[in-house]
Amino acid sequence: MSAGDGPSRRDRILFLLAENEALVLACCLLLVLAGGFVAYQAHTAPDTTTEQRVAETWTTNTTVDHAAVVRDPSLAFEEGAVLRNRSLYFRSTTPILEGAVSVTHEGSPSDVSTTTDLRLVVRSVDGGENGRVLWEISEPIDTVRSTGPGPTRVPFEVNVTEQMATAARVQEDLQTTQGQRQIRLVAETRTQATVAGESRSQRRRDVVRIQPRGGLYQVDPANAGEQTETVRETVTVPIETDPLRAYGSLAVVVVGLVTAVVIRWLDREGRLAVSPATATAIQSAKERESFDEWISRGSVPPPDDDERVVDVDSLEDLVDVAIDSDRRVIADASGEYVVLDGATRYRFRSDGAGVATPSAQVGTPRSGAVTPDAATTRDGATGSNPGDSRGPADGDT
Repeated sequence: MSAGDGPSRRDRILFLLAENEALVLACCLLLVLAGGFVAYQAHTAPDTTTEQRVAETWTTNTTVDHAAVVRDPSLAFEEGAVLRNRSLYFRSTTPILEGAVSVTHEGSPSDVSTTTDLRLVVRSVDGGENGRVLWEISEPIDTVRSTGPGPTRVPFEVNVTEQMATAARVQEDLQTTQGQRQIRLVAETRTQATVAGESRSQRRRDVVRIQPRGGLYQVDPANAGEQTETVRETVTVPIETDPLRAYGSLAVVVVGLVTAVVIRWLDREGRLAVSPATATAIQSAKERESFDEWISRGSVPPPDDDERVVDVDSLEDLVDVAIDSDRRVIADASGEYVVLDGATRYRFRSDGAGVATPSAQVGTPRSGAVTPDAATTRDGATGSNPGDSRGPADGDT
């Protein structure tokens, strides 16, 4: 191989495989083991699995419908007019509030049994809705029992004006006006049902708030919201096979085995071997790349008669000389690397031509001759580094 020729890509690949054959075979073994493990799991895993699903649900809720009939006509409302589901009613013209509390069922329950107790509560509370109860009067209105999934309806009728008068009399008897007077309709419901073969029960408490506000009274149904019972069942479902996992793992096993066999065959047949010159060139190129920051390309004139020539065994040693002497390495096109230090020429040939002689010892370089970033050496060698006009030692000169 001539100095100007470089190793081909094929030679580089063969050299790399030969240098790292054990590592490549180990990677192939890992591929075979990993692919075999995944393939074993994919082909021996069960075809079905179990999961929890909702079998049936049962939901209860409460609705409140209310209305008031105009009993004292006015310019705004005629006598007998019905005001429905308003948030505010008039105490003078619509003193009686009528309506119904209905408990409904949704889902697919069976054997439903519902009992609803509705009662009227008049009380005084200190500190707001959830404050301390100072006194309370409770009066049952009705109890309704029903069977089946249909709604359970409990009607009511409350004379708000009379109940407010009752609250005033109680405060008068107790000789106190402390607290806020409140009227409440309280519905307590107990329900039993069978859902997906299981017996379930619910208890709920719904409240209709009736709050006086001057000549008005406000109606605010505050029900407990939806209450749901869920019955789950365990079912067996098939597992869908992942083609990539099942067959891709087998492909990985085949690739690993084939690659290992091919590499071993190439090695046994000697086809991974490259010529000594090629191996030397590849190793020199790798070494050249590792010391690239200390090397500049250029042309070096032949040595003078007065010059002492020192042949160095390796490029690494030559770079050490350049670092110690504060010089740069000049790479000639012929494959020769040179460091010029005064009257001493240190050189290394990448083709192995340069061999250290007993008479030439590598000593401590003399200083003060050539700077590393100089374009022309004292002895006429010129060099350049296209990537960096200054070497690593530039800052030391």
